[in-house]
Amino acid sequence: MARDKAVNSTVLYIGALCTLGRTGLCCEAFVQAGVKRVVIGIRDPYSKVDGKGIEYLQKHGVKIMAGLYTKEIQEDLK
Repeated sequence: MARDKAVNSTVLYIGALCTLGRTGLCCEAFVQAGVKRVVIGIRDPYSKVDGKGIEYLQKHGVKIMAGLYTKEIQEDLK
C-alpha cells in the first residue's frame, strides 16, 4: 500500500497545498501517511487559505521548505 511507503518520506509538492476542494485536504493525507517533510513549490496565491496548509503540517511535526519554485510556477500560471 502506498500509504505504508510514505512513512518518513519527503514529498515534493509543486503547486500550492490544497486546503479547500473536492478531494479533501492533501495536508491531512500527508500527516496520516506519516510524511516527515514537504517541499512546496509556491504558497497559495488565494489569500483566504494562504499558509493554512503549511501551519497544519508544522503543527503536526512535518518540516516545510516553501517557495523554491515560486518564480517558475508564477510564470506558468500566467
